[in-house]
Amino acid sequence: DETTDKNYIVKHSQEDLNNYINKGYDAKTSEFLAGSRIFGEAPETYGTGLSALIPATTGWNDLSDLVDTYMNKMSYIYAKGNFGEQSIDAFTNTLRNLDATVQVRDNNYGLYDNDDVFQFLGGLTAAARSISGEDVQAYIANTRKSTPEVVSLKEFNDMELSSRINNL
Repeated sequence: DETTDKNYIVKHSQEDLNNYINKGYDAKTSEFLAGSRIFGEAPETYGTGLSALIPATTGWNDLSDLVDTYMNKMSYIYAKGNFGEQSIDAFTNTLRNLDATVQVRDNNYGLYDNDDVFQFLGGLTAAARSISGEDVQAYIANTRKSTPEVVSLKEFNDMELSSRINNL
């Protein structure tokens, strides 16, 4: 058995379990929420809601409106025996402990070719920063190369802009 100082999943699950019990959730629900780690859109839907909001600029006033939209759209739990039960509380607890966010780029689409990066990586990073109050770092796992690498979003952006400008 690993101690909680070596196994952060166990540590955070136990902390979350106690948190849910203290909030008044029953034991079974508390255990389910504490073990939840995979979140996404509601079943049979796609997107974070941000791709429609951001370009319009009339549907939001500040970053908190965008974070609220992201949280409402992406807080559905996927686990064994569960296919899309919403829990903003569990999603919030998970995001509270993030130090970094990562999105894989495994195709020829760049950062600016569609809205995937800003709605998914951007939304997740903004939500994690808002909830934790920390400067959560964003990374791209670039698997387009023969030797995949993880680079900061800024570094990936710089490489992409350089290659686009130099290859006009």
